[in-house]
Amino acid sequence: MKRILVTACSAAAVVVAATAYAGSKWTPNPVYASATRIVGNIPDSRTLGNNTTDYLGYRTHAFNNADPYIQISGYSQRTGILAACVSSDPRLVHLVESLNNDVNLIVDIDPSGQCTHVSAYNTSETPPKTP
Repeated sequence: MKRILVTACSAAAVVVAATAYAGSKWTPNPVYASATRIVGNIPDSRTLGNNTTDYLGYRTHAFNNADPYIQISGYSQRTGILAACVSSDPRLVHLVESLNNDVNLIVDIDPSGQCTHVSAYNTSETPPKTP
């Protein structure tokens, strides 16, 4: 009986959460940057109100005799911090090489300036960018 009750409660919670989430819309936020994290949406990074200084960008670099690497950086007017990291981890390089201009990014940075985690996502909550 206890197992049935727990299962029923879990199923109800999933239905309620999915219903609430299904109607959600993206509220654009400025770039957030700290010593350990960068969060932002590339199309929104410079188009929110009179915010003309926020920045979010990524680059890939490749040379003849060296492994390719990525560089990700972001500046937040709100925090006044310019954060940046690099990585030659093949998984992160592959992910960044596959990104498009409408991407939302979450990047974790370790104390030595290495990118340790990159989360890239697109959702239907985010309005398409305009020309």
